[in-house]
Amino acid sequence: MKKVLLVIICLLLVGCGSKESEEIKPGKINCEQMEEIMKGDNNPQLIDVRSEDEYKEGHLYNSMNIPYDSVVSGIEGNEIITKDTPIIVYCKSGARSSKAYESLVNAGYKKVYDLGAMSNCK
Repeated sequence: MKKVLLVIICLLLVGCGSKESEEIKPGKINCEQMEEIMKGDNNPQLIDVRSEDEYKEGHLYNSMNIPYDSVVSGIEGNEIITKDTPIIVYCKSGARSSKAYESLVNAGYKKVYDLGAMSNCK
């Protein structure tokens, strides 16, 4: 009986070694975390917040281009991107993505992630 109780307690408290993935918290992320978010079934959006010319020179696969200073107005009214949609922003060095991150959080978007520099994932 004691062994059964120990097994139940183990399963309830620590999962006995089960590898349940933890949800990645909004904020600054790295490339591996971005890849995990992009695998999700909640239609995450990858947004390059550099200029249109910079975007044309090269960008991360499946990203859309919305310059950092108009990122909120650029996605408002978009039927695919809601306040609960995971949004990952990036730029060249991390400065503009940080500004875009703050703008989106201040506008009420709940799952915003800042990858920083595009080169973090090359």
